[in-house]
Amino acid sequence: MEPTTKSNKMQWITPAAILLAGILIATALFFRGSSSDTVGVDAINNAMTKPKIEVAPVSSVDHIRGDKNATIVFIEYSDIQCPFCQVFQTTMAELFNQYSKDNKIAWVYRHFPLSYGQDPLHPSAAKAAESTECAYELGGDPVFWKYLDAVYASIDHNGAGLVLSTLPDIAVKQGLDKDKFKACMDSGKYAKKVKESYDAGLKAGAQGTPYTVLYYKDQYIPLINNEGRSLGALPFEILQRIVDELLAKR
Repeated sequence: MEPTTKSNKMQWITPAAILLAGILIATALFFRGSSSDTVGVDAINNAMTKPKIEVAPVSSVDHIRGDKNATIVFIEYSDIQCPFCQVFQTTMAELFNQYSKDNKIAWVYRHFPLSYGQDPLHPSAAKAAESTECAYELGGDPVFWKYLDAVYASIDHNGAGLVLSTLPDIAVKQGLDKDKFKACMDSGKYAKKVKESYDAGLKAGAQGTPYTVLYYKDQYIPLINNEGRSLGALPFEILQRIVDELLAKR
């Protein structure tokens, strides 16, 4: 997980949070065979000491795969320049493909680029986030997701990393007009929207990326440890176990 520097110490507890903690503990024991596994320990502590969060309801301004009224909605706060987010993008795509039928899950993607503050961790992430909004403007939500997936897939974190100059060519491969796409990027017209998404992410409890909040039974449940930090790019098997258990108890 890529960190920020802000935290919130307010506490709360809900039945769904306790349920999820139990699921994470059972999952940790099942996959790792150790009662001292950090995911499980963090989850049970976290169930009793979750920070209070303010999550914006899913609306028409969001980018969503699936139905916003699905049984479980994964709300992901992500940074395109984050290597853990690159891994999690693939994991979430696999999860969505398996569980999207019958409105079992939906997946909301929100921008949380670590490009702000006095010591920005990912200086190119905000501009990359803006580029996805240009893709949406020119091609709608289907192209937004295709473009986002393609950008993540193009990044070599052991090499040059995220290269902004390559983004127009990636857009062209998704069927977009290169000149219009570049003009949109150069205009900076979506800088405010991306920054507002980041600020809303802070209110939602994001301290790093990827950060995921589950919306389940009218409650927002952040996947965080007992220190209030995101559990990060959880593997497919753990997410699958969480989904299966929550669906069984709905």
